[in-house]
Amino acid sequence: MQGPKKGQSTEIGHSRGGASTKIHTAVDSYDHPVFSMISEGQRNDINFAIPLLEHIPLEGSSILAERGYDSNQLINYLYDHGAEPTIPSRKGAKFERRCKRFSQDSHVV
Repeated sequence: MQGPKKGQSTEIGHSRGGASTKIHTAVDSYDHPVFSMISEGQRNDINFAIPLLEHIPLEGSSILAERGYDSNQLINYLYDHGAEPTIPSRKGAKFERRCKRFSQDSHVV
């Protein structure tokens, strides 16, 4: 088992396919970027949801995300900060969260 990495992270991940990086971005209702973060490519997106949202005002917002962001921790964070989550439940979830359908003009973050 490997120990923790030493030194500062370069945010460049390494996998069988080579070096990779992900850009995580929160956008407003007009699809304009509000805040962005960079991570290693092999890291799961859900790990960056709350750190990304900590940088924007959430009170009165509706947060739209794909089902991969369905986590109790994120849902609770959104409610605690006055936001309304619009995140469908994962397939096979114990409790299914219903989300209204959106028009073609809606975007998934």
